[in-house]
Amino acid sequence: MRIETEDGQFGMGEASPMQGGRASLVIIAADMAPLLIGKDILDHAVLLDTLYHTCIKLGPEGATTAALAALDIALWDLKGKLLGQPSCKLPIHLSFCPTIVLLFCTQRSRALGRRASSGTDQLALV
Repeated sequence: MRIETEDGQFGMGEASPMQGGRASLVIIAADMAPLLIGKDILDHAVLLDTLYHTCIKLGPEGATTAALAALDIALWDLKGKLLGQPSCKLPIHLSFCPTIVLLFCTQRSRALGRRASSGTDQLALV
């Protein structure tokens, strides 16, 4: 999907081609796009939060989540173009994210090694 500014600059995002992909595009076109017109795309987190809470009755998962993900990707792409940086180098607003996430493993995992056993070990992701 494509999000475009008034002056023709655009960002590209992708809705999953898996089951529900077309439904995501319909949700974007019918329910989300009208809410983005005239908004500042640099208010990325506010826009996505507003869309999420506006469209929550469409369902918090599935096609709605895929639509939000596609818009998120498109907004990052557009911001990168506007700021002259690859989107991977843009600062990420992390005020809503915890600094430490704990994983509780219920089965032994080779990928996590010896620490991922018995359901009691905790791994801090930093």
